[in-house]
Amino acid sequence: SVNRIFYDLPYLGLAFMGIVILLLYLVLGIGNDPATSEYDGYLYLMIKHLMGSLITTDIDVFPLLVMLVLASVFLTEIVSNTTIILLLFSILDSIAPEMSLNPLFLMLAVTVASTAAFMSPIASPVNAVAYASIRELSLREMLIKGGLLNLLASLYLLAVFWGFHTVFHGMPG
Repeated sequence: SVNRIFYDLPYLGLAFMGIVILLLYLVLGIGNDPATSEYDGYLYLMIKHLMGSLITTDIDVFPLLVMLVLASVFLTEIVSNTTIILLLFSILDSIAPEMSLNPLFLMLAVTVASTAAFMSPIASPVNAVAYASIRELSLREMLIKGGLLNLLASLYLLAVFWGFHTVFHGMPG
């Protein structure tokens, strides 16, 4: 019945999804000038400047890859993965050519790493709905087990993308 459908909705999960959407809007929207086609919100520009100062053109590829994977995996626990991807893509698009790297390689690493968020319900709307619908799951348990999964996923992704880089670097392309 219709009453049963509404009774089984994970309202807490839907509230988490709303919070994620609100945070994404705030990160990209506060101070954004609608007259320009670029994102130029205050918080967005501050994060872009901070990341741009951390990622310099004289950094080696492996430390850059470590920084990007760990930042993508663990920042998605407090902000949505879409927000992290939007923030890092603009930085990588400007820095990768200066390092003689294909920006798509780094963007792919960020994209895959940002989907490996297991610790908090904020990471993605799917996590929020799942957390709200499982009554026996505590946030503490999710943080501990999700943290372990985040570390394992980070190590795995570093191995995979470092392997891709070492195999394909220097090949004509």
